[in-house]
Amino acid sequence: MVAHPEYGHLNPNGCLPMQLTVCCASAGEHADMNKFLLCLIGVGVVTGSAAFVRWQYPDSPHAAVITSAIDDLTSCDYEMRDQAADTLKYLGPESVPYLVRALGQHENLWTRYGNKLPLIHFPHRNLDAIRERAAEQLAIISPQDERAFNALVLALRDDNPEVQRALRKMGPSDQLTAALRYRDPRIRAGAAEVLGDLGPRANRSVPALVHLLQDRDKAVRVRAARALGAVGAPSAVPPLIAALNDFLPAVRAASAESLGRIRAAEGIAALTQELADPEAEVRVKAAQALWRINADANLAVPVLIRALRDRHAGSDAKFVLGEIGPAAKDAVGALVQSLREERVGRPLRTPPSSALALGRVGAAAVPELIPVLKSDYPEVRTSAVIALGFVGKSAHDAVPYLMPLLKDKSLEVRQATALALGCIEPDNRDLVPALKQLARDDDIFLAGAASAMLRHLDPTAAAELGLE
Repeated sequence: MVAHPEYGHLNPNGCLPMQLTVCCASAGEHADMNKFLLCLIGVGVVTGSAAFVRWQYPDSPHAAVITSAIDDLTSCDYEMRDQAADTLKYLGPESVPYLVRALGQHENLWTRYGNKLPLIHFPHRNLDAIRERAAEQLAIISPQDERAFNALVLALRDDNPEVQRALRKMGPSDQLTAALRYRDPRIRAGAAEVLGDLGPRANRSVPALVHLLQDRDKAVRVRAARALGAVGAPSAVPPLIAALNDFLPAVRAASAESLGRIRAAEGIAALTQELADPEAEVRVKAAQALWRINADANLAVPVLIRALRDRHAGSDAKFVLGEIGPAAKDAVGALVQSLREERVGRPLRTPPSSALALGRVGAAAVPELIPVLKSDYPEVRTSAVIALGFVGKSAHDAVPYLMPLLKDKSLEVRQATALALGCIEPDNRDLVPALKQLARDDDIFLAGAASAMLRHLDPTAAAELGLE
């Protein structure tokens, strides 16, 4: 026998003594028994929960009709969808239990892999779409039903925009405020966002939202800070000022933005310090807040100009410069440089943010935009034309430089020029040929804009095209 410090003696073959082998076998049986008991408990919990739901929501004699109507809510046929919604609305409270159950349906192993098994077939159901439509119908059918409201609160875990929209329709309530204390951070964050969307109507929830500024979850703190700014309660100002010291940049940025929305003059000193924050997104939001509070462009614009070069905060900086408008004239040079570098897929549909900002700055941007019209790159010429169109009638000095672009070799430049000139000189009849051509474009957006201009400029030409 060989001595072992833990197990005593081993036999010559290195095996454990018989007693320990028996103990190991007993331990294995005990572990199996524990697993079996856990499975029983799990089955009991699921069964008990289902029984509780059935007790709360007894079956309706119209169960088959309601279930079929819920499935039809996701149909591609709009008439079938409308008919299903009318059916659920007609049955009213009877539909609520089934909509609640549909709201809680998620894909599981059976629905995911069941159809791969032989001789088994599950009907395909778009559960994501069903949950969305169920949330929508609950807000329509039972806006005062506490059970429906609680089900929607729990569904915030899915990050479903229809759930948030339904809760907004139902309005502020004690249940929504109570959701800010749920253990699941997804529910806390979702409830905070809904309350923020409700604005001043959610004033009673301000203390609970303030408490979330100390939440352990980062996303919850960000949502709470934004919500407090949207609600606009003066009592939230001191906690938001304190939140400017949060270690997470997104929380500091959200708090600064909210102080600006509230127009909190007592936050000026703290926000001025944030102009030196190491994170550009925080500096931009602090500059925006200070502009909204005291309209001091000299303080905000230099910070925003520096932020234009930041790949994360540059877009927000352009937006804020556009908000400042003519007072941001010192930023024109930097914005024009950004315009030369910015590329978007469909500029006439989604204009470059630099063009939008320059358009809001106004006439001061025109002298520096005119040279850009001669750029070698059609994308840059298009962006400059769009910016001048946003400037509008104040860009009349650019008209002689824009007119030749109606014959530009780039179709997109020609289209942008026709629309821009229609904004700058809406009575310029030289635009009629270009607008008539653009009104027949396959792009509905462009054709619609050109048609509207043509009806104003030359009703006869518009009538010839059938645009009365």
